[in-house]
Amino acid sequence: MRRSNRWVAVVLVAALLGGACAEDEPQVSSPPSTRAPDAAAGDGATVDDSLPPSGVGPGDRYADVGGGVAVTMARSDDPTGRFHAEVTRQLLQQLGYVVTDPADVELSPGDFYDALGRGEVDLWVNARFPAHNPYLDAVIRFEPFVVPESDAPEGEDGADVVQQPEPTEDMIDIRVRDELSIVGSIIPDGGVAGFVTNASITFDNPGLTLDAIVADTVLFDRYDAADTFRSPALADDDGSGSEGEPVDATDGVIQILGCPEDALCADQIDEMIRFAGWQGSFEQVHGDRDTLAEEALRRVADNQPVIAFLRGPSAAMQQLIPGENVMWLGMEPESVLDGSITAAWNQRVENDDGEQVPNPVDPGTCSVDPCHLGWLTNDIAITASNVFLERHPAAAALLAVIEIPAADVHAALARIRLADLRNGSPDETSQMAATWIDSNRELVDQWLDAAVAAA
Repeated sequence: MRRSNRWVAVVLVAALLGGACAEDEPQVSSPPSTRAPDAAAGDGATVDDSLPPSGVGPGDRYADVGGGVAVTMARSDDPTGRFHAEVTRQLLQQLGYVVTDPADVELSPGDFYDALGRGEVDLWVNARFPAHNPYLDAVIRFEPFVVPESDAPEGEDGADVVQQPEPTEDMIDIRVRDELSIVGSIIPDGGVAGFVTNASITFDNPGLTLDAIVADTVLFDRYDAADTFRSPALADDDGSGSEGEPVDATDGVIQILGCPEDALCADQIDEMIRFAGWQGSFEQVHGDRDTLAEEALRRVADNQPVIAFLRGPSAAMQQLIPGENVMWLGMEPESVLDGSITAAWNQRVENDDGEQVPNPVDPGTCSVDPCHLGWLTNDIAITASNVFLERHPAAAALLAVIEIPAADVHAALARIRLADLRNGSPDETSQMAATWIDSNRELVDQWLDAAVAAA
């Protein structure tokens, strides 16, 4: 992505503070029921891949609202953000805005908030709050440039001599929080993360937690005995293993199927093991997300004990489904990270009585009630530049009401991921978003009507 020529960055100051609080988010009313596009269910699944008919579409009557205004939209470099980003893009297009392809501006969270503060992007729909709160307190320092007046003579052709910009002595500090607004929650409570285990084991062991597994010798040995990997790559830190005989990792330590080695969640899991005093009881196995999910699904299907990290929204949550074949594996409240090691990773919230607040998950999906997952549950939210929102009230009104059920996102991501795995298959993100919009036309028209009313 090309940086703006208006400003030249000198330095980004202010460390990311873990205890920051997000600004109040607007309340979004619960939408009518929605229908998800069909996800691939196996070799016998039948999927309609036909494109919507050309010509006048259902949303064309709104097309004059945006007036052809250009919108620079980014999306997360995490592929789980692709679907709802594309739905939002297509809805803005139906209002007549000319929106960049978010695939062309894929950014990490830190880079996005930096770019938004500099005015280089207008919005994204991949914010995760409260996890992204620390980025809001970052301060961007600019050194503006000016073109000085020149006393130099005119050039030989009579034209003025071009003067180069010169830096001024004044610095401009911009706090990211002051430049953006949290517009709405596109997937309320959709940013869920934690460990899952076999549903059958939790049924036989009511109140099961990670701490309880460590304390129960028989149960601990049962999990440890299942540490045989079908994919040898999971037994190698560098992922260089080759297909062959399964790798037996039974060694008195339970292997948690975690995250890619370079992912933030991998570091958090390692810190959690250290904080809770689980060294020598649990250790994390790194690997590709798809390989880890496949290994977890294999063990569940074979009725072999497994503990795996699961994060939503994701394609994996279409197969590893809490409340069905797996259950969220709760933790004792005192084992949840409190920020004493890494301040930014505090995963605790207390109520007015000083009691630790559990995660807002369905009790029927967790091994214990109340359920502490070890990670704060995040709203997947839309954040946009204040300048953009003020100039385009119709877009602001639309962004405030878009809300997609997490189950629909999981189903779409599973279908998109399946297409990615097919050699030479086109990216189906755009088609899946269009199908979802068409399947939920009545609801979508309510959103677009609200945008028109605000224009």
